[in-house]
Amino acid sequence: MASETDIEQSSKIAALEKDIEILRGEVARYKDKDHEDLTTRLRSLEKQVWGAGAVIAVIFAGVGIITQMEDDDWDDSRIEQVIYRA
Repeated sequence: MASETDIEQSSKIAALEKDIEILRGEVARYKDKDHEDLTTRLRSLEKQVWGAGAVIAVIFAGVGIITQMEDDDWDDSRIEQVIYRA
């Protein structure tokens, strides 16, 4: 037969187990939120790096074309050759 102390302890244990489960759920949500925040920041950084790479590629292509230009003999075959190299 269960005494009054046993019943009281059992109810406290049940309440504590419920609190632990609630806390575990909150910790899991917090971890998911941090992971999502980190993923968002990483994607933003990747976009910036890709954009900077594209700008640098355009600059190098433009400089390459400009350095190949010669003012004295500029004809259609020369233009095609420069564009082909770029």
